[in-house]
Amino acid sequence: MFEGGADYLAAEARIQEIEEMYDALQFSEEVKVKLAVPMLRGNAKFWWIAMKAAVQGNGEQLTWEEFKDKFYNQYFPQSMRLVKQNEFLALKQTENMTVLEYASKFNELGRFCPQFMEEEISKANRFEQGLRYGIRSRLAVLIFTSY
Repeated sequence: MFEGGADYLAAEARIQEIEEMYDALQFSEEVKVKLAVPMLRGNAKFWWIAMKAAVQGNGEQLTWEEFKDKFYNQYFPQSMRLVKQNEFLALKQTENMTVLEYASKFNELGRFCPQFMEEEISKANRFEQGLRYGIRSRLAVLIFTSY
């Protein structure tokens, strides 16, 4: 269930969970919005009621992609997505951060920059560039083609 509110990451996580379920169960496009709506509660339900009235007033049916766009605009606005993208781009392993901790943060924030995560060589390069100098300098002679 999703109740709305100011927790941007909860909204993003909720959509990701729903999409995982849709992929696993291979739902068709026309039922995805219909299945997502009953999971809305509180503020999110009120948002949907207003959104539904506006959309149906135009005689349209929302696709899943359109629903997600409207949902994200409401609960995970572009400004916050840019903040998360910038956080990923600025990510560096600190002195007190293990490689595993850095990798965990890299993967967590990487979902906001899919253009760096889709190709293995790009992902590996971005990861390597964020490593501490002491580690990165030892890897300089190697060329990694996969993460």
